[in-house]
Amino acid sequence: MHGQDHIFLDHSNGHKKMLLSVLMLIMLFLIDVNSLYAQSMEVELFEVDNMDLAARAKKPRKDINGKYEAIVKVQLAHNDAVFEGNVDTVVVTPGEYFVYMYKDSKKIKIKAPNKLPLTVHFGDYGHKKLKEKTTYVLRLELAERAPRIESNLIKPNGGYFEGCFQIGNLMSAGGALGWYFSNINVEANFLIGLSKSDEIFWNSSNTSESHLPTSYTYNYLNFGGKVGYGFLLSNHFRLTPQIGISMTSLKGTLQNAGESGGIKNTYVTTASMGARLHYAFTSYFGISIAPEYSFGLSKGKAFDTMADVSSKIKKLESGFNCKIGFNVFF
Repeated sequence: MHGQDHIFLDHSNGHKKMLLSVLMLIMLFLIDVNSLYAQSMEVELFEVDNMDLAARAKKPRKDINGKYEAIVKVQLAHNDAVFEGNVDTVVVTPGEYFVYMYKDSKKIKIKAPNKLPLTVHFGDYGHKKLKEKTTYVLRLELAERAPRIESNLIKPNGGYFEGCFQIGNLMSAGGALGWYFSNINVEANFLIGLSKSDEIFWNSSNTSESHLPTSYTYNYLNFGGKVGYGFLLSNHFRLTPQIGISMTSLKGTLQNAGESGGIKNTYVTTASMGARLHYAFTSYFGISIAPEYSFGLSKGKAFDTMADVSSKIKKLESGFNCKIGFNVFF
């Protein structure tokens, strides 16, 4: 048996795409985690301030309909707060905001840079609505603890279908069908090679020049399964370490019919270790990236001989791959 010169492909563009995808997911993760660990504002006190007569001044403020307003003194150790609701105007003093609100207002929303927004419903504190010419004190404190994660995008139970593209030793496209049972992950997948092997020539034992070798090129089909466990990182992200086993089947396509039969089909079985990082855009759609390393377990007849003359076939036995997928959840 002999072969033509080995063919090496330039995968630099594929590697660049893979790197950009990884960086995009990392940026999304950092943004999401940052929002989770932003300080939250909590109500420490909301009550009528009977000692403050500002709302009952000689000329109390009126709204556009001529009705007297109420004042909510918001005590917050933070600059640049913004107030939403039935707000007329805001007067800022050190450590305190005088928020003039319309009579009968039932809530106020407070926003501040790098803080989670807070909506205060006055009825929760014994005041169903604001009274005219009355001053109230709303004292807020900043909570250092991170809010509890409550995910409505990623569920501990549910299935997914994935269309994917793989970069690495086996350049391929395919799909996967998986399920999470209380965060335990089971997945079945298949991949179809996007290119053929180098042309491989099979010679008979007859060395006569009249005896032509038989040549084949080989297509790849990979199918297998994985198991893992998913860890919820945030409302959008889940990381699932996985182990798997798969078989890559090589099917030969006859290029030249000589006098030797050659090997038409063979296979290699591999095990893999990796992790699936999944980002959910919505409750139904998301993307994932799954780097892994695979290594050979068993081989079919003549696989080693074929690998010696084809760099593409040799790479199927072990090496690094990275799968980028687009997911639909159900």
